[in-house]
Amino acid sequence: MTRPADERVLERFLEKRRRQHERGQQYRSYLTWSGRALEAPVSVVVGLLLGRLLDGSVPAIAPWGTWAGLGFGLAAAVRALYRLVKAYQREDARADAASSEERP
Repeated sequence: MTRPADERVLERFLEKRRRQHERGQQYRSYLTWSGRALEAPVSVVVGLLLGRLLDGSVPAIAPWGTWAGLGFGLAAAVRALYRLVKAYQREDARADAASSEERP
């Protein structure tokens, strides 16, 4: 026996909404991870530029401001990479737990 037309329309609508939601989740995930990945190189560049600015404003410490800025930038980049790895591990553990719940 065939289902009523209203029920088929509702099922198609719900399936379309589910696909749109999954695609939105993928885009949000891509944007989140790309932003986190860009944090490390931006930290180094900002640290270096601040060090150069310090050298320009206080000429007596000329090369050391750049080196200090670079060092702080590298430290911030290492910290960002550490947080990136930890976030990935948490997400991976969450995905493993979700996939193990789906299996009987």
